[in-house]
Amino acid sequence: MDLEPLADELADLDACLWCLGTSSAGHDEASYTRITYELTMAAAEVLRRRSPGLCFCFVSGAGTDTNGRAMWARVKGRTEDALEAMGLGRVVLLRPGFIRPLPGVWPRDTLYRVMHPLAMGLYPLLRLLGGATSSVEIGKAMLAAARGMGDQERLGSKEINALARRYDARE
Repeated sequence: MDLEPLADELADLDACLWCLGTSSAGHDEASYTRITYELTMAAAEVLRRRSPGLCFCFVSGAGTDTNGRAMWARVKGRTEDALEAMGLGRVVLLRPGFIRPLPGVWPRDTLYRVMHPLAMGLYPLLRLLGGATSSVEIGKAMLAAARGMGDQERLGSKEINALARRYDARE
């Protein structure tokens, strides 16, 4: 949680692609907040001071809302709001719905492992409806956003996929 020892290494950066996080499954609100909010804000604060013009890309989630019923949505919502208010150069919030992992990558959580084959079967329909993306496309969209290739600051799965295509089409 104390990133001060790394502060010099975090100076003069153009972007931070913040993908660190965990599923809320198995966490109470306090432990999920520590990982999702407190760690993110600790890093963002050091980055704000050492790289004030930085673009901070934060992987959040579809349905994020500070007033939401789901614990994870409230915590992610507080995190988004705090990032936007802290004075970073630019904050881009990626709010994917269903995320198709890289080939060969399997979820660690038991429930997700059980549901994974069913979800993969539904993936084409979810994607068609704009509610799904892949981990590869999230990475490309983050790189594109960091390079200023998009002007949106809140991206759902559909917008993530479109920005990833723009990244692929760059010359």
